[in-house]
Amino acid sequence: MKEIDLDKLYEIAGQEALTLESELNALAKLLAKNFELRSFFENAAFSKEARSKLLAEVMPGASELFWRLIGLLLDERLEKGVIKLSERFTRLAASRTKTVFAEVATAYPLAADEKKKITGRLGGRVNLREEIDTSLIGGVRIFTSDGKYFDGSLKGALANLKESIINV
Repeated sequence: MKEIDLDKLYEIAGQEALTLESELNALAKLLAKNFELRSFFENAAFSKEARSKLLAEVMPGASELFWRLIGLLLDERLEKGVIKLSERFTRLAASRTKTVFAEVATAYPLAADEKKKITGRLGGRVNLREEIDTSLIGGVRIFTSDGKYFDGSLKGALANLKESIINV
């Protein structure tokens, strides 16, 4: 199976590499959360133009490099690998820039001091991506590009409590 050479992509992206990483991450999240969008985008029965047009509606303002990559993925029939491509490119960008990319989900927007605490705990250069997830009720859930996971949410605590009660 064909695959995009991430090292070459990173090299071509140059100073736009982090912008491209962010755009790929945003697209991957959209595709993961929206079954209809993903089904349409990954269906080769629809024209490249139709799929690109739909993406343009949900990804306004994306960079020229992003659109060129999307065109390449569609031409080479690699559109089903966008989510994995995004994950791999994030890990590469993290490694190359010595930055930890942290997906931080909270029930409410974080205050500046809370963001500072999280970045301090993660150490080094941190790129925080905030996501509001009201199902968490309270607390925070963090996934990092270096594989760390922390669930300090009320939803997670309730799930753990339920599990421990069931297993008693």
